[in-house]
Amino acid sequence: MRVATVALLLLCISEVFAADLYKCRDQAGRITYSSSACEKQGLKPAGAIRDRTTVVPSERLTHRPKPPAPATPAPRGDPPGADKPVDPSTR
Repeated sequence: MRVATVALLLLCISEVFAADLYKCRDQAGRITYSSSACEKQGLKPAGAIRDRTTVVPSERLTHRPKPPAPATPAPRGDPPGADKPVDPSTR
């Protein structure tokens, strides 16, 4: 009996927290889902939303991922072979 009461209570609570969702169609025929009425957005209603599933995230991300390490700069100095004399006749 207690399990049935708790299940009924949870079902009622979930309906309270369910937000209104509208399915709208624009002039090009594209479907948009929104939490505000279609008429407020200048769109036409596109019918009922069937098989609606509400997903509630379990936790919010409380930290940001670390940015990638900066690239290692190339070594500075003379390019390889810079210490060799250049033969002017080969130019």
